[in-house]
Amino acid sequence: MNAEKKAGSVMAQVKFVAVVVVIVLIMIIMFQNIEPTPCKVLFWSAQIPLFLLPLVAFCAGGLGALLVLRLLRARRRPQ
Repeated sequence: MNAEKKAGSVMAQVKFVAVVVVIVLIMIIMFQNIEPTPCKVLFWSAQIPLFLLPLVAFCAGGLGALLVLRLLRARRRPQ
């Protein structure tokens, strides 16, 4: 029983270190890409930092996927 707790604790520490390393790498990439970049979408135009473009695209895709899943789930429910 004690060995299981110890193994779980070690795994939690490994996960924590991995998350910290990923966050640090993301922050390094963000600070290397802070130059403003022109962004035009339909009638909207703006100068935004380069690191925000993939972040905004990722979030928009995630929101679109959530919307589609919610609509499909609502359709499958019997009324």
